[in-house]
Amino acid sequence: MPQMPRRTLLAAASWAIPVISVNAALPAYAATSASGRLSMTIDRTSLYPDEVTTVRVVSTDVDGTPRAGDVVTLSLDDGGRALVAQATGVTDGSGMFATSLRVRTGAAPGVASVTASTPAGVASASFDVRPLSVIQHDETGTSTRVLALPHGYQDAVTAIENRSYSHSDLQPTGRHVAANQVLQVDVEAGAPATLSLAIGTRGPWSGFNGGQGTDLSVTALSPGTQTITAPQDGIVFVVNHSETATVALTISGGAPQPVWVKDRTTPDEFATQLAQWTGPVVSFVGERMFADIQRRVIDDVKSRGVTWDAADMVFRLDRVLSSTCDIYGLTYAAVGVGRKRAGRVYFSGADSGAGWAFATSQWLCFQVNTGASETLLVDPDSWGIWHEVGHTFQTPSYTWGGMGEVTVNISSLALQQRHTGQHRLDEWPELQDRIRQFFAQPIADRVYWHLNEENVFLGLFPFDQLRQSFGEGFYPAVDQVYRVRRAQGKSMPGNDQDKIDMFAEMTSKVAQRNLAPFFAEWGLRLSSSAVASLQGYPALQYPIWEAITSTAAHRERTVGYNLPIGDLSAPAQALWLGDTTGNGAVVTGLSSLDGSPSHEVERGATAVNVGPAEGHLWSLLESTDATPELLTQTAAVQVASALEFVGIYDIRAGWIGLNRDGTALIATSTGFAPHDWYFKGKPYYKVTLQNASRQSVVSVTVNGDETHDKVVAALNGVACGNNWRLIVEAAEPWRARTWSDSKKAGALSANPQTVLISRGHLVPR
Repeated sequence: MPQMPRRTLLAAASWAIPVISVNAALPAYAATSASGRLSMTIDRTSLYPDEVTTVRVVSTDVDGTPRAGDVVTLSLDDGGRALVAQATGVTDGSGMFATSLRVRTGAAPGVASVTASTPAGVASASFDVRPLSVIQHDETGTSTRVLALPHGYQDAVTAIENRSYSHSDLQPTGRHVAANQVLQVDVEAGAPATLSLAIGTRGPWSGFNGGQGTDLSVTALSPGTQTITAPQDGIVFVVNHSETATVALTISGGAPQPVWVKDRTTPDEFATQLAQWTGPVVSFVGERMFADIQRRVIDDVKSRGVTWDAADMVFRLDRVLSSTCDIYGLTYAAVGVGRKRAGRVYFSGADSGAGWAFATSQWLCFQVNTGASETLLVDPDSWGIWHEVGHTFQTPSYTWGGMGEVTVNISSLALQQRHTGQHRLDEWPELQDRIRQFFAQPIADRVYWHLNEENVFLGLFPFDQLRQSFGEGFYPAVDQVYRVRRAQGKSMPGNDQDKIDMFAEMTSKVAQRNLAPFFAEWGLRLSSSAVASLQGYPALQYPIWEAITSTAAHRERTVGYNLPIGDLSAPAQALWLGDTTGNGAVVTGLSSLDGSPSHEVERGATAVNVGPAEGHLWSLLESTDATPELLTQTAAVQVASALEFVGIYDIRAGWIGLNRDGTALIATSTGFAPHDWYFKGKPYYKVTLQNASRQSVVSVTVNGDETHDKVVAALNGVACGNNWRLIVEAAEPWRARTWSDSKKAGALSANPQTVLISRGHLVPR
């Protein structure tokens, strides 16, 4: 590759010019012993962070006869760069054991190796972790080489991480285009069918489409050369839904824009780009975020002599994301549900938007007309930014009605204290006085809702008191308990009271204290069953609700947060819808992130949805400080016949199916409310089970803002037989879908609709 001029080389973090070629599978040396011969191949030996490849180990006798049943143990010498899906396994009839190897997010470039040990011998193979160069303009800006990283589907990532808003499927390309201009896109050979190009803006931009907001235009990409005529003005983005493969592409046409990339672009290089390319967009790319700021904002800041620094801006925005991950217990180093998946947060500097700035699914709006865009430049580590980033991490499981602007500030306040040493509530004497007035009332007269309605910062006090009383590990541990519960397929809270009760239960579990008195003092009413469930925990030693300022807080107990690690191996198997047990799982390499021991607590399976990779075999681990972690391995989920219930935006609520022999109903729930807008408090669907004599056995109604958990409680495991019937009354029957032999077959066509149980199948009539 010819040497590129330094000013045109744009890369992120320690990213540099990548190796363009992709190596084919290369065998390791073949080790031969008296008992046999062992060889290993790695499908691709040159990998980017977040990429996945396959490792194959073949064991034979000395004469070449395959050795079936050999136990294979894999180990990595990689400086923490990668992990294997199965560290142990058994060779099949062909003498082969295969598993996947994933390079960790943010892994440092370098050479690593994997070693296999079997009774036949030992073999090793090396692989190279490549540095990333995500955006690289040519010298004139005519074309740009882009790496589209494997970010999967961010909506799915949001569900796994139990967050409120998805981060961005969009990735930057460093180019923009005018309507009717032609782009040429060259995609490397062998690229997966997960790639697309998006053109447009998030929010209205004055330099595009006459300042009118438009939807993004999306075009699928395939390997080779293709031309795309832009249907509208806009910034050019790339989307890569693969979870395993980075894709290289080159884009020509339109116009380049200045791009600052963390730890790579120098001030002189950036100044040259700003002088050379004067279009409406300037981009900033970090490890965890990227931002598009309007050029007019940058020019205005310059004209007023306001000082800002691009390197500091990107570093501090990345730090906000990293610290927020810490507060919610997500880390790149984890191997289970506590792992932060790949993906960036996108900051769009639109002309206008709701409020001062706002957060929504896929992007954050830091608009020009309120000064929010300028804040990104000159004060990129401030309350407004902590707050909007916090909305994307906010835990829906304990954000009940009226709490959207309260629980978001759990992380804002923690970030303020971490990054500045300040504490907003400590500096607000008027609010402190109001809290004292609140506690001066008889406990029976205290109503948390009234306090919160006055000022959402009043509502924040009890949440921060928990952090001050139990330490910085408290909320990471609470959120991890929720993530583990969800990944195990257990019910999640639906209505507000359920969320309050479960929050009391989860926080008491993590704190190892009965927090019922704490919630009572704050006028948050728990159900009698929730109060009873907390009686087994030790009583509080201090009246922690009396600490109105952080400096007055007593440390009741310090909660640790030390995620367990290990390798889960299980034979390939298909689950049945509703299965909760899995066979043959083995966990090896048990430890924790700080190196202390961990142990396995329980094994099981989740099979909530039907599909080739919808199920999970899991192992629940626990470290010495009781931090839980769930290791999972995907599995297919089958069903002979089922009804799938979805809601607005195809939100899947749950299923009703038949067990393997057709003698009982299965009901599973995703924990999502199907339609909590138009059908809030109104019936969305009702299911009645009738026996062969047309007598009603059980009936259950789900409102739009309730979960399918109600159906699980009413119908799961209920015996049934031929000529029994389900009567389904659905407000939107087309969103009650039929499945047969694990495939989608259609949808209900009437309201109500009779579904006959006949010979192990559900048959709409």
